Formats: sequence, C-alpha cells, structure tokens
Amino acid sequence: HHEPSAMLLVDAGGSVAHVFPATEDARAAAHADRPRMTYFTVDQAASEIRGYSLLPSGKFGAPSYATAQTWTSRFPPDVGDIVGFASKPADEVVNSWVRVLGDRSTLFKYLSPNVIFVATAPKGAGHAETSVSVHLLDAATGRVLYRVRHPEARGPVHAVVCENWIVYHYFNTRAGRYAMSVLEMFDDAEHRKGAAVGDLMYASLVGNNETESVSSLAPPPLRIMGQSYFVRPAATMMTTTYSHRGVTAHQVLMGTSTDQVVALDKRFLDPRRPTKPTVEDREEGLIPYSEVLPIFPASWVTTVHQVSRLRGIKTAPASLESTVLCVAHGLDLFYTRLHPSRSYDMLDEEFSFLLLIVTLAALAAGAFVTQGLSIAKDTARRWR
Repeated sequence: HHEPSAMLLVDAGGSVAHVFPATEDARAAAHADRPRMTYFTVDQAASEIRGYSLLPSGKFGAPSYATAQTWTSRFPPDVGDIVGFASKPADEVVNSWVRVLGDRSTLFKYLSPNVIFVATAPKGAGHAETSVSVHLLDAATGRVLYRVRHPEARGPVHAVVCENWIVYHYFNTRAGRYAMSVLEMFDDAEHRKGAAVGDLMYASLVGNNETESVSSLAPPPLRIMGQSYFVRPAATMMTTTYSHRGVTAHQVLMGTSTDQVVALDKRFLDPRRPTKPTVEDREEGLIPYSEVLPIFPASWVTTVHQVSRLRGIKTAPASLESTVLCVAHGLDLFYTRLHPSRSYDMLDEEFSFLLLIVTLAALAAGAFVTQGLSIAKDTARRWR
C-alpha cells in the first residue's frame, strides 16, 4: 500500500505553489503536510538564498497554496559570490543514526533534512586574496549551522550532501592542485555524549528506548569534524550512491573534466582518519591519513570510455541491497551497476552449485548414518 503523495510546482515568480497531480489524494496529502513544508531558492546574481513556506488555505484540498518568504541570507561583497551549493535528496534512506567508535562509544549523527551547503568566493580577488568560504544553513529557518574559510582557494565548488556529511571539491591556488574536503555533523547534546553501544542495544531490546524529536527551530549543539585532501581529477559535478535500505556504504561519484566518472570510497573521505592509528582506530577500521586521495584503476566507473559532453550522473537503488544503478548522460549514455560494498548478497557467476548439492547430500547422509550408529550404541549399552 502506497500513501498518497504530491508534488508542488512553484511558478517563476515564487508566489504560488500548485499541487500536482490534480487528484483528491494529492491535494489531501499536500493539505496534511503543508505546515511543515518549506523550500528555498538560490539567486546567484544577487548572492542571496531565500526561504519560503506555504500559507494556509481557506478550504480542504486546495489546488494551490500562496507562499510567503520567511527568511533571507545575503552574502556581502567581502564574503563573495555564490560559487556552489547543494542539498539533500528528498527520498534519502538512512540505516543507522549513530556511529560506533573503536572503544564502543557512539556519536549521534545530525540527520536534519534541511541542511544546505553554500560556497562563496570573492569576485575579482587577486591571487594572494583568493579564498572559499563554506556555509551550512538550515533551509527551514535560515540559521547558520557552521561556517569555515579555506584561504588560497577558488571555485567553482562542487558538493554533495548525504546523511550527516558533506563532501566538496575546489582548487587550491597555493599548491596548484585540486582539493576535496569533508565535513561530518554530530549531535553534541549533553545527554548523548559518551553513550555506550551496549546500553543502546539493551534499551532497544527491552523496549526502553526513548523517541526524541529534533526541530530546526531549536537545533541541538553540533560537533563538526573536517579534513582536507588533494585529488588529481578536476570535477565538473558530484553525486553519491544510495542503496535500497541504506545498509551498503556510500561512494562519491565525480564527473571529471575528461568526461569520465570516478568513484571515491567514503572510507577515504572520513574526517576521523588518524595520522597515527591507535588500537581503537584499527578496531574501528579507520584508514591512516594521507594528504592525497588514492584513485585506483578500478575506481573509474566509465573505465576507458568517455561520455561526450557529460551533463549529469544519476543513481538509483536496485532490488539487491549491494547494488546501485548508475547512468551518466551527455551526448552519450553510459549505464553500469555499482557495488560499493562488494557483492555480499550475490553468488559469484563461477559458483559451483553441483559442489553445494554434493556437500549438502554428504552432510545429510553423514547425519543419518551417525544417528543410526548412536541409536545402536545406546541400545547395546542398555542391554548390558
């Protein structure tokens, strides 16, 4: 059973949101979700981001709703023009809301769907004055969640926002190389600090776990972790993979200036990568830090092929949890299947089913024979 859903089409003036499709179920769904529905627009010419909400309608099941601007975030000239922005997909699936560390403590992910990434850079700045400023905003309120400045850097900036992390690509003018940075957001509320994974599992098993709502109007204190690396390819676009239930690890897909697609394992884009791993770090599986992101021959999704005039990369989950479908499109089309965590739920094509059947038959025969011998031995022991 699928609950009724709707799409809102906003006109160019941004004053009216129309319900699509024009059915009773869609209008009922829009009416139910209207109080918590917001959207935003990016005006790069004016260096502004504007947030909107839907005004209440006078009747149930209205075909359209008037909108009202609720907040504006304008970047002054010294901060610069908007050179990149990104937000989360509406249908994101998250499997785990905590990260378990090597010492069995936990970090709670900040999973608000309203996080917006915005990058700005001064216009016409000299080589020594170039910089890129990164801003994380809340789309519902316009609140600035975090801000960081990268000196001696310039755009354009390409980014992807997923779960509680943001990965973005820019050019480092000092090193003369392309760079990538990652930010991860965690809920740093006092009652969440140092929670042991054993206590959380026990509370979940006995039904003593608490349900807590997080609102954009009163966000918790945040703990932001970040790390930067150098990377060889020049990016023209970025996206990430999503599996059916969110169990499979993510890969960051990057379209390059050579019209190819490269996949970067999220494990290498981890702000907690240590320079000197401890026992707990190795237990957690953290990869030691290196300033250059490795790109292996198998990392090239398009292998030796080029997608002429690459314009977009689309991914979709397959029915198998380990598989993600990927299409790169431009003048050419390139389709493939990705396995970010390998094919853990699939049998290899060279798997010997005959050997499996023989093994199971041998085990069944052995169990039958040993059961008969055990019964005979027990009967003989009782007759003594």
